[in-house]
Amino acid sequence: MGIYPKPTFDPGTTGQFQVLAPIGPFATGTLYPTHIDLMGQGGYMAVPALSDMYEIPYFRRKLGMAVYVTAESRLYILTTDPAPGGDLNGASNTVTTAPDWTVFEPGGGGIEITDGTTTIPTADEIDFTGDIFTLTTPVSGSKAEVEAKYNTNINPATAVATSESYLQSLTAADFVGLDIVAVFNKILFPTQNPVYFPPTSSLVDSVSTIVEIGSSVSNTLTLSLIKKDSGGIDIGTPANITSSESGSLMLSFSTTPQTNLNPQFGYANANNPNEKYTYTAVDNFTMPASGTVNYTSAISWLVGNQLKDSTGTDSGTPIAAGTSNPSNSVSGIYPWFYFYDPNPITVANMQTAINNGSATKQVSSSTGTIDVPFIVTGEYIAVAYPATSTSKTKFFVNQTNQGNITVIFDPLGANVPVTESGGLWSNIDYKIHVSKLPQTSTATPLELRNN
Repeated sequence: MGIYPKPTFDPGTTGQFQVLAPIGPFATGTLYPTHIDLMGQGGYMAVPALSDMYEIPYFRRKLGMAVYVTAESRLYILTTDPAPGGDLNGASNTVTTAPDWTVFEPGGGGIEITDGTTTIPTADEIDFTGDIFTLTTPVSGSKAEVEAKYNTNINPATAVATSESYLQSLTAADFVGLDIVAVFNKILFPTQNPVYFPPTSSLVDSVSTIVEIGSSVSNTLTLSLIKKDSGGIDIGTPANITSSESGSLMLSFSTTPQTNLNPQFGYANANNPNEKYTYTAVDNFTMPASGTVNYTSAISWLVGNQLKDSTGTDSGTPIAAGTSNPSNSVSGIYPWFYFYDPNPITVANMQTAINNGSATKQVSSSTGTIDVPFIVTGEYIAVAYPATSTSKTKFFVNQTNQGNITVIFDPLGANVPVTESGGLWSNIDYKIHVSKLPQTSTATPLELRNN
């Protein structure tokens, strides 16, 4: 059979082939077509690029036509046909755009794979893990394998928390609309709410709880806040420490890392890092005769972050912003005294001993029982305590040596004004007991009780 030249198309308005040889079925040995695809209306066409497809003239487009784009290696179907424009010769036409064409997918326009929460269009390669189904295709174009699994999103460390009472509280309504994983989650792992830890605050001082009235005091105050599940220190609301003697005190600030809060249900605490915020101030004063210096303070924090429950969902009420007002005080007292002498002691002798400092001073409360140490057998003893304290009426050494205080001390006389040897105070009334006889007991201490 001879070689026939490729037929050519008349570019004129006649739109006809120049046929140089017979046309017929392949079986007869004829090789020439009856038409060129681009010259027809609708049907099937092949073009080099997407732009060529978009510019197919209106009068050659037909809904449902198929066009193969060589550059894309894809077949497109015309699903929307814009209105025509221009003349019948196609000099100017409304072009189609991407939304007018749909990529042809084998199997009737494409399929979707879904497990109720995850939807994936058909593709050459699919990899996903859903709540129930796991589908993988390790090689592009290979057959996908689907496995049904209990792919719960609950932390693997969560212990099963089902109880009989919990199960009995459930009704069918609790399971309506749930997928199988959610059903198992609900049965095996009742939702547990997170626990929120509020911030803690304190105000402490550096001096003894009780100091002598009239003494000079230098007290370091420490106001602190431990963050925990709050949002941390609110520097926009200034902290303060106020002294009843000195007024508002000057503060210095510091931050100290603390042990972070533990995770709950395997989820890290959203309010870490944990920190301690500290304000310090120094109050210098003379303990007033009133016997009390009071301290007030204020320290504020910001709202905290929400924590996750056992299902990994943000849950519960976070710690709200707030202010704490810890307080403190330092108390002042007049001390009590004891004095020993080998010679009989009078009230006047005891008054002098307090005034000149030879009596032993005890800066402690004398409102209850006071303990007087026995020092040297054979000496006389005297005891004095502020007139504002309860009178002592009983003595006690042991079970065989106790009784009314008048057994060992002369009856209590009139209150006597005394002066502190260091000049801290003067003319404060004291109750003074002087012994009748030298002490003979070697047991100690001698307790003087109110009753």
